[in-house]
Amino acid sequence: MTRRNTPKRGAFGLHRLRMRPSCCSKPPETSGMFEPGLFPASVLPPSVIHPDRALSLDASVVTIGAFDGVHRGHQALIEVFVRQARELGVPAVVYTFDPPPRVAFGAAEKLIDTRERIRRLRFLGADHIVLAHFTTEYRQRSPLEFIEELAALSPVALWVGDDFRFGRDRAGDTALLARHFDLQLLPKVVCSGGERVSSSRIRALFAQGRNAEADTLLGWQQPWGTEGILLIYYGSPGRRPSLREPLEHSISEPRLIAATVRGRFVINVSGVPITPWRRSSTARDR
Repeated sequence: MTRRNTPKRGAFGLHRLRMRPSCCSKPPETSGMFEPGLFPASVLPPSVIHPDRALSLDASVVTIGAFDGVHRGHQALIEVFVRQARELGVPAVVYTFDPPPRVAFGAAEKLIDTRERIRRLRFLGADHIVLAHFTTEYRQRSPLEFIEELAALSPVALWVGDDFRFGRDRAGDTALLARHFDLQLLPKVVCSGGERVSSSRIRALFAQGRNAEADTLLGWQQPWGTEGILLIYYGSPGRRPSLREPLEHSISEPRLIAATVRGRFVINVSGVPITPWRRSSTARDR
């Protein structure tokens, strides 16, 4: 494959990237934090989402990664990657995975769901998002099959982390990519305190209950939430719930309790006119 002339590595300032938060002693402030949920779709950069092997372009700049959480480290790198694409006049393509590889292997849980990840990538300027379903079949592809898929994007520059591996048994590496594309290595982004900004660190902070620090590293200002099917229950005060889950004590004042019970996320609202225990079938009880 013919190698194309592109700016030299580091020409876009990646080697100078350092994060300003000091990892992270204060709660995040709204100022300077992204709020994608507050923007209507009409003001987001135009994007198209594609399954793997479906997109073909005459030229592009491509970056590959899990981008779980699209945290401040991702944001800084994507800003540079998108800027290069704009200066070269070609589309910015993000190639990502669903679920993220560490999640697929059971080594971690998602920081955000896939739809929110796509929305954040769109907000940051991705023109195209390739969403590869990280299934067992996908993981059996050879490194050369992956390279053939990337070649269809005609990347004038390809950005990956220095530890990026791909293909069956993780047999492909950056040295193999460099033989086929003009490879740009993404350096690790660190806080001003010297610690790396990573999805793993953010998960660890949440696990320790240090939510303010984790939110600062994520860098997105938006309310907490979850998605799912809501079943409404009600019951008589003082009686055990029809869900038949044990209660340690009665609850008299209004409060909300959320817990995971046998793999299901359960919310108990008590002390309100309608106690949500027995399933309701009427709009009056909602």
